[in-house]
Amino acid sequence: MKLSIVGPAIPNLPWQAKPAGNPDIMWRYDANPVIGRRPLPRVTGIYNSAVVPWQGGFAGVFRTEGMDRVPHLHVGRSPDGFKFTFEPKPIAFNCDDAEVRKHEYAYDPRVTEIEGVHYVTWCNGYHGPTIGMAAHDGLRALRAA
Repeated sequence: MKLSIVGPAIPNLPWQAKPAGNPDIMWRYDANPVIGRRPLPRVTGIYNSAVVPWQGGFAGVFRTEGMDRVPHLHVGRSPDGFKFTFEPKPIAFNCDDAEVRKHEYAYDPRVTEIEGVHYVTWCNGYHGPTIGMAAHDGLRALRAA
């Protein structure tokens, strides 16, 4: 079976050639993990990245866990897809409704761009498990949808 990816080219996408003799369609980068376990002070781990091309490099939303083991979302940026820097504080969502803006935890982010707007979804804790969604029209500030 021959597979094709349909979408705009990403000329600077980091890529490692398929290892010789590997029968898999997808393979793991041999230098994983790319991001160390503690990318920020008081963060015990980083997981579930959602990375997209951004301004000639890459930007993403990442799940982090603090010393209290509560998951939060952080923005990370990279010029090459390997060396990321992270915003020191979790994402603060902008929303006119203070009640909707509150949440208990956040994990498993996903990001997709549709017609120039980046949409972020994640597993959210808001009076119990929910799905969070935010839109970002320039990665200046996220707003809850």
